[in-house]
Amino acid sequence: MFLRLGGNALIEEGLANEYYASQLRSKKVYPNGPTGFVAYGEDAPEVARHAPTQRQRLRILKRDGCRCQVCGERPSDNVHVTLHVHHVRPFGHGGLTADRNLITLCHTCHLGLDPHEDLFLFFLPGGQFDRAMEAEGSLAFSQGIQSYRTRVAELLSKQDSKSK
Repeated sequence: MFLRLGGNALIEEGLANEYYASQLRSKKVYPNGPTGFVAYGEDAPEVARHAPTQRQRLRILKRDGCRCQVCGERPSDNVHVTLHVHHVRPFGHGGLTADRNLITLCHTCHLGLDPHEDLFLFFLPGGQFDRAMEAEGSLAFSQGIQSYRTRVAELLSKQDSKSK
């Protein structure tokens, strides 16, 4: 009862094994976002693929408004823009092909990433982190982050004007 309500409790080992066997069993976990881990079962083959499926690629492009999440360019404004769906945490470093780990970048920004694993992409304003906070209903937290970003931008602009 305590665990279901989010509390802590000491449980006799036999009861824990009887009622919580699935939670106590070891699972293979993967990096999820900038911090944390997630366990995917055998029923989620899409995230274990190296490249996103066509359906997933279109879902990511639509989610990101068919625009590069770094520079804001989009093919409808400039015919020379090519969009890529990029793994924020590279597949070779344990990043999954899950929506939360994918972002839309233009060809120029994609080539300009150095190092190729740049976790700041998770925290772009209006990006995946902000969308996750909105989806969880954390409006106050999201507003606090926006206030913080505004304050940092103000301080940086003051610092730039002093150095000129």
